[in-house]
Amino acid sequence: MRRELTGICLLFFVLLTLLSFISYCPDDFSFDSANNIEHVDNFFGLAGAYIADFFIEILFGLGAFWIPVLLAFFSLRYFRGHIPDNKGFICLGSFFLIFSTGSMFSFSQYNVVIFDREFSSGGAVGIFFFDLIVRYTNTCGAVVIFILLFLIGIILVINFSLIDFFIKTYKKIISLIKLIY
Repeated sequence: MRRELTGICLLFFVLLTLLSFISYCPDDFSFDSANNIEHVDNFFGLAGAYIADFFIEILFGLGAFWIPVLLAFFSLRYFRGHIPDNKGFICLGSFFLIFSTGSMFSFSQYNVVIFDREFSSGGAVGIFFFDLIVRYTNTCGAVVIFILLFLIGIILVINFSLIDFFIKTYKKIISLIKLIY
């Protein structure tokens, strides 16, 4: 029963973040603007406007769209009874995935327009670290670092082992070669 409650709560946060993010409007009342509070375009109202502004503008930019995806992944795992043992590594991997994605979007421009809405590509935090890493490692070094963080994030979140993958692939190739000869 406890895992089902956790799964349902995670599913709620999937809907909350997804609907808040896709209906994000920079003109809504938020942390950095004092626009009209009576008219909020966000599907989750004022709360959704604050949530979207915090995660998209202040923290992660477009990388924030990983949040509902990751929450959905974890919700399904809880419903199926696969409660992860290594929650710390999963949280760290999720952060790397979200952070590196937002920072990689910052390479081309700081703001992007999607569905006639302007989004911060990396968020204030992501753009700050993007600028910092590019300053000290140049563009090539920054690309390598962000790709590394992205891959580490994927590996930690889905518990993917490159060594197991290569061993299984090698064995399949060998068995296929044996079948042919």
